[in-house]
Formats: sequence, C-alpha cells, structure tokens
Amino acid sequence: MITLDQFIKNSPSIKKLNNGDIIEYLEDLQISNEVIGNEDTGNVFVKSTLTEVDEIVNLKIKELINDEVCCIGIYKFNSIDVYRQYKTQNISDDSDSFAMYAELYKDYEEKFGFKYFSLFICYLTFKNDLYNNRINFSKSISRFKYSLEQLISEKVEMSEIDSDLLLCTLIEASNITTILRPDTNVFDEFLQFTDRLIPSLVKNFNLNEKQKNIFQYPAREGKIGGVTEPTLQGFINFITNSKKEKLTFEIKHIHKIKGLEYDQVILQKIEDLPHKTHSNFNNAVYFGKLYQPTTAEIYNYIQELNKLYVMLTRAKKNLYIVINKNRKPIFLEITYDTAGAQK
Repeated sequence: MITLDQFIKNSPSIKKLNNGDIIEYLEDLQISNEVIGNEDTGNVFVKSTLTEVDEIVNLKIKELINDEVCCIGIYKFNSIDVYRQYKTQNISDDSDSFAMYAELYKDYEEKFGFKYFSLFICYLTFKNDLYNNRINFSKSISRFKYSLEQLISEKVEMSEIDSDLLLCTLIEASNITTILRPDTNVFDEFLQFTDRLIPSLVKNFNLNEKQKNIFQYPAREGKIGGVTEPTLQGFINFITNSKKEKLTFEIKHIHKIKGLEYDQVILQKIEDLPHKTHSNFNNAVYFGKLYQPTTAEIYNYIQELNKLYVMLTRAKKNLYIVINKNRKPIFLEITYDTAGAQK
C-alpha cells in the first residue's frame, strides 16, 4: 500500500507551527489511501534497489519495451543519468535518438544553460526545408521568425520589434549560404548557431550592456557527458519520417510533467522529497524541533508535497516507484506485499 505518511497530517509539531494554511492543505490533500493506476488493471510496483538507474532502464527494455513509458525524476540530472544509461543499450533508431535528445535539452534549456535550444530546432527545420522541402519552407520560416520574436520579447523589454531587423537577424544566424551537413555533431551545430545568433542580436537591436548579459552563450563543456552526440542525420530522419510515431520512452523532470499522462510511469528519486533546504521545517514536523517557518517556507514546503502528488497521478495504467533501498521516502508509507505491488 502506498499512502501519504499520516504522521504529516497528525503531527503535533505541525499544529505548533501556528499556521492554519498548511494544516488545512494537508487535511485536504487528495492522495488516496491506495494509489493505483487510472484503469481497473492498474497496479503500483515498488522496486527497491541500490542501482536505481539500471533498474529503470531494465524495466523499459525488458518488461515495457513496446509500452508508452515516462520516467519522472526530481532533478534535471536524474533524467540525464537515465538517458545516458539508456543510450548505452543502443536500442533506439536514429530518429528516436534525436527526438529523445531534443526533448531532454528543451526540458532543461532554462535550468541547464541551453536557452536557445527550442529556437535551434526551428532553425534546423527552416534550414532543411530551405534546401530540401520548398513546400514546407514558408511555414518553417514563419515558425522560426515567430520563435525568434518570442525570445527577444521575453528577454528584452521592447514595445515593438522591427520586422526587418528580425528578418536580418534570422538570416545572419542561419548562415543560409551553407547547407546542413548530415555528419555534423548536433551540439557543435548548436554552438555555431548561437555564435552567430548572439552577436547579430546585439548589433541589430543595439542592446546595452545589461541586455547583452541576458543573452549568454551556452557552456561548451555542457554537453551530456558519456553519451555520443547524435548527428544531424538523426534530425533529418526525424523530421522527414512521415510515419514517425510518438516516442515510447520519455525522460522528464517533475516541473515538465504537470497535466500529462502516460500508460506506464516510472518514478525516480522520490526519497529526495522534500529538498534538503527544508531540513529545519522537516525536523519540526517529524522530530518536534522548535522552528517557526516564514510564509515563504511554508509555501515552498507545500510545493514539495505538490510534486509528490503530481508524480503519483500521471499513470494511466501502472505506476513503478524505484527507490534506493538504503533510503526511506519521507512523505510516503510503503507497505509491500509478496508480489511487490499493491492492486
């Protein structure tokens, strides 16, 4: 059985915090006494192991190979670890490889320093269509131009963006006189794109020093370590494959998962909730330590519980919880049955 730890709701320490908001929230938190999949056949499986990443990858490639699966982690590097291990199995084709890679980087472009990766995908599509698919060219250049305009609007306070300057920046950043080389490393092409994009933005829009600092270059050492970078051939295969199907394995972190559902969901690192920055608050809740949190701390602690709720409710069918056998999840009480699952 998987339940919210009742000690949180009934903790005398919570009641001593003199804040009704968190008490009311905990009383109303809609995590059922038994967490099951959304369908009648759904189960919760708890996998207790010392090698969480290996366990997750083995689940996908051995038990759930043809199923729609999403692995949800707490932090960005959780997803990167799973992606790295999954890629060592060499079981995805070239177009799937690019799709997984692109989704991973787009998930983290704000957190991980790759602020322009979504725009970069628009650039690649535009560049490919320019030379290979004139039917789609007008659509791809419109998407590229719109994405560039959105980036500038978001980062720089401009009441109006000059359309001619926008088009000039697009052309300079695209280096349209050269075609995409299929054997080029994706990350290297991304770096070259931003090397052209940022100086063009600074020049054409006459950015001041403060505005220049907003448009930072991605870290050249920031590529995913231990993984062979895909080539642009993977991207070309991806966008030209008219029969491409939805990825059967997505790797995401908690901040990108709200509102989404998947047939099979694997949860990773729930024992990392709440974040260690909440240690004082947590000690008050669980161990009766004297501590009076601020309103902001109470709000942030509630967000940790919200993360747990979102993770537990993404599965259409089965939910797999992979935990480190040496660490006990703080927010959950887990009672195992002989099959390792609770119907």
